[in-house]
Amino acid sequence: MSINQLYHPTSKLGQDSQDLFYSSKILNTTKFTPILLKEWFYLIKKNGFLIVDYKPNNICDWQQLEEMMWWLWKGKYNVCFHRPITLKENKSNSKKELNEFIKNINNKDQLITQKEITNDKPLMRFVCQKNVSTLIPGDSIDKWTFGMITNGQRLDWLQEIINSIRNQKIPNYQIIICGEYPHDKKDKDIDYIHFTDRNDLGWITKKKNLIVKEAKYQNLCLLHDRIILDPTWYQGMKEWGNCFEILSCAQLLNNKRTYDYMTYEPGLFKPIPHLLALLDPKDWHNPAFQGGQLHIFKKQLFVDKNILFLETIYWGISEDVQLCYDFLKEGFLLRYNPSAKVNVKISNYINPPQIKFNNKKLSKLLQGHFFIIISRRIYALAMTLQTPWKIIKAVYKNYKKFCYNH
Repeated sequence: MSINQLYHPTSKLGQDSQDLFYSSKILNTTKFTPILLKEWFYLIKKNGFLIVDYKPNNICDWQQLEEMMWWLWKGKYNVCFHRPITLKENKSNSKKELNEFIKNINNKDQLITQKEITNDKPLMRFVCQKNVSTLIPGDSIDKWTFGMITNGQRLDWLQEIINSIRNQKIPNYQIIICGEYPHDKKDKDIDYIHFTDRNDLGWITKKKNLIVKEAKYQNLCLLHDRIILDPTWYQGMKEWGNCFEILSCAQLLNNKRTYDYMTYEPGLFKPIPHLLALLDPKDWHNPAFQGGQLHIFKKQLFVDKNILFLETIYWGISEDVQLCYDFLKEGFLLRYNPSAKVNVKISNYINPPQIKFNNKKLSKLLQGHFFIIISRRIYALAMTLQTPWKIIKAVYKNYKKFCYNH
C-alpha cells in the first residue's frame, strides 16, 4: 500500500480491530508521518500495542515522534518503551517474538537517555499501549445527519439537494434545514430550524452550530444550498469507511474541481502573502483546508473538545479556514475522499491552480497556470503594499474571470 494521503487501512481492517500493530523503517520516509500514526493507532484495540521501528532523521526523530503522538492522541496511550534497539531485535519481528518483547519490557531499560540521544541516529523502537477505545458508541457509516443552511432564495435547488439525499438510500438519515424554509412543508425526514438573525451579514457560523447541536447522528455532513450529492456519494463514503475525523470529498462543477481540498501555495517571496491552491488527492499538508460549502465530520469532536464554528465571523470571512485550524490544533486531521463526489451548482473558483504532488514537502504549482500565478502575485503584492482598492479589485476580477474560463 502506497504511503500518501490515501493510505487508509482502517477502511479494510476496521477501527479498534488489532491487538498488535508493527511497522519497521517506514515511519519517517515521507512527510505523511502524522497520517501513519493516526491510522495505526485507530487500528489498535483498547489495551493493544503499537510498535514502530524507525531510523531518526530530519523528518522525525525521537522527540518529534513523541510530540506528534501527544498532538494526535494525548491522554489515550502510555509509552511503554522508546530507546535504541539492535539490528537483531529489529529482525525478530514475528508476532510471537514481538509479544515476547512486550512481555519482557519491564525487565528492560524503557526510555532513551541523554547519552543515547547524542549517538549518531541509532535504530529506535517506540512502543505504546492504547488505554481507551476510539470507537464512538452507536456510530455507523449507515447513520447520517445532513444539515443545510439557506436564506430561502434557492428553494428549487434545496429540493434537488433533499432528493439527492433521499436517493442515496441510507438506512438511517436525518435532514436539518436551518434558515428560511416554507413552514407548510411537513416532510417526516426533515427537521426545520427557523433562523433569520443577521441575514444581511450571512451568519452561517451560527446556523451551522445550531445544526450540530440538533444532529441525531455522529456522521455530520453540512451543505450550503448549492451542493447536490452525486448518486454514488454514499457508496464512495462506504468505500472510505467509518473511521474519519474531518473529511472532504470531490466537489465538482462541470467535472472540474472547486476549492474542496487546499492549502497555502508555496510563496516566491516571503513578504508576499501565500494564496490558496488545490492539493492533489494523494497529498497532505499541515495546514490543509476545505471550503465551507461542505463539511463532513464527527459530532463527537465538537462535544469532546468544545469546538464550534466561530460565531463572531460571517460568510466570506474564512470561517471554514478557522474551523480547520481549530480541528488541527486538537490533532484532528483533514483527509480527502476522492471516491465520494458532490456536484456544485455555482462557484467563484473552478479548476484553480493545483500543487504538484511531492511526498517529501509542499511542492510548486503545476505548470500551465502562468496567468493565474502572475495575477495572484500582483494581487497579493497589492495587498501587502496597500495599493488602492480599485487596483486590487481590477486584478482580482481578471483572476476570477480566468478561473471561470478554464
